[in-house]
Amino acid sequence: MSDLWTQEIPKIPDELGSTCTRHRWQWVRASEHFNPIPAEVTFLGGEATAVTLLGQTYSYYAASIYSWGPLVTLVDMVKEATTEYDEADVSTGPSLEESRLLVEEGSEKGVKCPCCDQYCKIYKQKLYTTMAKFLVELVAAVEDVSDSTWIDVRHDPRFLRVTRNGNYAYLLHWGLVEQQPNLDSAKRTSGMWRPTAKGISFVKGLIDVPTHVHIFDNKIRGWATTTFR
Repeated sequence: MSDLWTQEIPKIPDELGSTCTRHRWQWVRASEHFNPIPAEVTFLGGEATAVTLLGQTYSYYAASIYSWGPLVTLVDMVKEATTEYDEADVSTGPSLEESRLLVEEGSEKGVKCPCCDQYCKIYKQKLYTTMAKFLVELVAAVEDVSDSTWIDVRHDPRFLRVTRNGNYAYLLHWGLVEQQPNLDSAKRTSGMWRPTAKGISFVKGLIDVPTHVHIFDNKIRGWATTTFR
């Protein structure tokens, strides 16, 4: 075994990903991948492989490695990357707590997360007329059957017009409908829906519901003060 692999190689910090990206390298922890430490690893452009360093398994995705000249060994890459990584790379920006506060304060109008560059915004989803029509049809369909309360809205012609844009799925946030769990891995969803007791009460005019739900990261953050029945 090469002496290079017997030397103590520092654990690659998670934050090193940003440094690696600048050098057209990207390390991703991949515990489901790979094998014992090889004596030497080389990479060709477009290929991907993985290697274990001190118990941590990483995948390396090569990108135009030919532009870097001859074949480069993994050890050379690790040493150069870890040499260039220092505290300045992770201390120049806001702390994690400061970043969370920044996102919280700016999410109303929209803000870019300083940690991951994701655009964060609270979206106000309206309960549209087409969504209400879908619920009305769903309640009617359930009342028409006696053997099952789940309705396959994909193949029922009554739902053709009200399911085109997919907005009806937002009714889940109001608790007005529920979807049957999908047990078929070949399908994206089950396609089976039914109204909840709350949904039936709303259709019958017994309760009011908010006109908008406020959603952030696919989670409910609040409701509109306006309602309709």
